[in-house]
Amino acid sequence: MNEYRDTIKNGKGAACDQAVRALGYLKAAESTGVHPKEWMLDRIPVLPPKFRPVSEMKDSNVPLVDDANYLYKVLIDSNNGLKQLRPITRSPQPEEYGLYSAYKQVAGLAEPTHPKLVQRQVHGLLKHVFGVGSSKFSMVQRNLLGATVDSVGRGVIAPNPDLDMDSIGIPEDMAWDAYRQHIVHRLSKRGVPWAHAAKAVEERKPLAREVLIEEMERRPVLMTRDPMLHKWSIQAFKPKLVSGDSVQVTRSHCGY
Repeated sequence: MNEYRDTIKNGKGAACDQAVRALGYLKAAESTGVHPKEWMLDRIPVLPPKFRPVSEMKDSNVPLVDDANYLYKVLIDSNNGLKQLRPITRSPQPEEYGLYSAYKQVAGLAEPTHPKLVQRQVHGLLKHVFGVGSSKFSMVQRNLLGATVDSVGRGVIAPNPDLDMDSIGIPEDMAWDAYRQHIVHRLSKRGVPWAHAAKAVEERKPLAREVLIEEMERRPVLMTRDPMLHKWSIQAFKPKLVSGDSVQVTRSHCGY
């Protein structure tokens, strides 16, 4: 602190301004009982593999690598290079700055500088959390605020006098798509491996069809007629499988 005070008294220009800021930080640390070393990281946290997956595109060998894996590789390479230089030189400042820059890229505080990462449009963690360019594409919007459309079906509504007032006819193709995740989950609880359960749904095997009927009996559906003009535009119905491509309801619901 005495060194910064001397710089403030005798220094000029940018050096004096920098000393004023540094002295302010040190005084704040002293008043709060925080040592400046607590502001620094000596361990870099690494995300579990679940949150930075590596997979392959279906029906091809194209790898799908999460952006964090590329950035962590740059960080590890910078750290290894710094370890090799420390026994040789006492102050490898460029390498230390490179390690700090690599960490900023992982965190999303700086854009990647490697040409291949720039070409692949790789972004750091904070960019994925808060969105790249717009919050509409952020993780918060997708996972917390956004509504899932996995269980949504659209179709033309047609009358069917054989249906009850509280029943709705759903085409079989639409039912398989809307209830797919529930069928796979139910088969998994019965002991069927997830991959086999998903394949059974794709091939529409008898066991998967049996579970589909059970899920339709347990899970009613909501039907809406857009534009919604009043609160009765959304109603709940008991689904039933029907042939054709149209959603079927009793005649009394076709005119509301």
